[in-house]
Amino acid sequence: MGVVNILQELGVLLLTDTGYALVAHLERQDSGPALLASFQRLILAFGMDHFWIGDVSNPDTPRDNRRWGATFPVGWYWRYVSHNHFPHDPVVMRIGQTTRPFRWSDSYDRAGARGRRVLDEAAQFGIRDGYAIPIRGRDGSLAMVSIGARDYALRRQDEMALHMASLYLHARLSSLRGHAGIRPAPKLTPRERECLKWVAAGKTD
Repeated sequence: MGVVNILQELGVLLLTDTGYALVAHLERQDSGPALLASFQRLILAFGMDHFWIGDVSNPDTPRDNRRWGATFPVGWYWRYVSHNHFPHDPVVMRIGQTTRPFRWSDSYDRAGARGRRVLDEAAQFGIRDGYAIPIRGRDGSLAMVSIGARDYALRRQDEMALHMASLYLHARLSSLRGHAGIRPAPKLTPRERECLKWVAAGKTD
C-alpha cells in the first residue's frame, strides 16, 4: 500500500506546502540511518528533542528487536531497559487502546503508581512530555513513534505535521527493513546488561 494512500486513509491531507516539504525531506533519504537522522533533524525544527520508533505489539512479551531506531539519551535508555519499564509505560499502554496520537502528559493521571514512575523518571532525564503516534498494520501489528521534549510547545498544526511525518517514516522504514536495509537491534550481551544496571544505579566507573 502506497504511503499517500495510508495517509489519505487516516484522513491526513497532503495539501499544504509544509506537508509536501516534510514528505519530500524524508523521501530524499535512501537508507535507514539517513532516514532516522533526517527525522531527528525534522523534530528538532519543531522544538522536540528525541524520538523512538518500533514495534509495541504484545508489550508483556520480552523481545530484543522492538526498537527500530531511537535518539533518547543513553542514560535514560539504559534506565528504561534495566528497570523493565516497557510493559509498565503508560504511553505504551495507551497506544494499544487508541488510534489517535496523544500527549504523554494526558496519560499521567490515568496511570498507576508504576506507570507514573516511568514518566517521573523520564522527567529526571529532561524528557518532561512528548507526543505519541500509534500506527496499526493490516496484519494486526502495532508500531509507535514517540517524540519527547523538555519543553512541549507544539501547536495543533505542528502535531498534525509530525503525525503525517511519522506515518511516512514508518512506511519507509518498514520497506527498508523488508529489504534488509535495517538490521534488528542486536541483543545485549551479559556484560552489557551488567553495565546497564550500573548506569541505572548512577555509577559510571
